[in-house]
Amino acid sequence: MNHLETELKELQDTILEMMKLCISQLEKAKGAFLYNDEGLAHDVIHSEKLINALELNIDRICENICVLFQPVATDLRFVIASLKINSDLERIGDYADSIAGYVIDIAKPIPEEALEKIQMSKMFDIAISMMTDIHKAYEEGNSKLARDVYKKDVKLNKINGKAFNAISKLIKESPSEVKPFLLLFATTKKIERTGDHIKNIAEDIIFHIDAEVLKHKKKK
Repeated sequence: MNHLETELKELQDTILEMMKLCISQLEKAKGAFLYNDEGLAHDVIHSEKLINALELNIDRICENICVLFQPVATDLRFVIASLKINSDLERIGDYADSIAGYVIDIAKPIPEEALEKIQMSKMFDIAISMMTDIHKAYEEGNSKLARDVYKKDVKLNKINGKAFNAISKLIKESPSEVKPFLLLFATTKKIERTGDHIKNIAEDIIFHIDAEVLKHKKKK
């Protein structure tokens, strides 16, 4: 393995480590939010520092590769894709951190009936499943698996699309619970945005493997 291959392997391994951490953060944020577990919430907030440190490390590795080796073709696409993936992963970490912050802020459980009406658990599960798929797609260089993430994002968007009306109805029925219901709405938006960032990562993997740019491309 030459020096460039060694650096590219380090970049891939560090991105995979950050992806695993994001999956863990989403799983813990789910547990914290659904079961009002402040211990898990604090764990998520503490681990956010690790994600930020990994982001800086990945930036440094990419800069070193570009300056020292001036990669071309597939190697260059891999570095560009990894830089963009790094940014999306950092945002996903931010969303998990924000959801954990909501748990500490509200300091009491959201009514179980409300969680069921919004399909909160299902939204978390879809986002975690998408993140798991994208980890495997990146590790295996599997652009087909990356494309499959799009179908799950459609499901996530459909659930999120129904959330506003459902939460408005909940607030009218129980006006004393406005704050928890607003935090519930904010959480649905964070998960929906998580799905968008995972879809961005899928596009970057496809760009690297198939040399195809999907950004801003409309379906016919």
